[in-house]
Amino acid sequence: MPVFELMIAILAFMFGVVVLTYFSDKAVEHSVKIAYAWRISPILIGLLLVSVGTDLPEIINSVVSSWAGHGDINVGDSLGSAFTQMTLVLGIIALAR
Repeated sequence: MPVFELMIAILAFMFGVVVLTYFSDKAVEHSVKIAYAWRISPILIGLLLVSVGTDLPEIINSVVSSWAGHGDINVGDSLGSAFTQMTLVLGIIALAR
């Protein structure tokens, strides 16, 4: 039975990667269309819409955990997100040098 579960997990992962690849391309395409329709810079759309879209799962997790009375999960989610973003920025700066 564990082999069957492993195969299902691998297939689900592969399906998720395909769906993610397809819809990420569509998200970028539509973000650029929105930028041109509103006559603003695509970089500004990237900073506003795309950043909110990537942080939306964390925001929902924080709201639900606070509502359920699990403030420790909310704090852990916020701190983990902040530390991860700082680490990624420092890593990119190191690679850019």
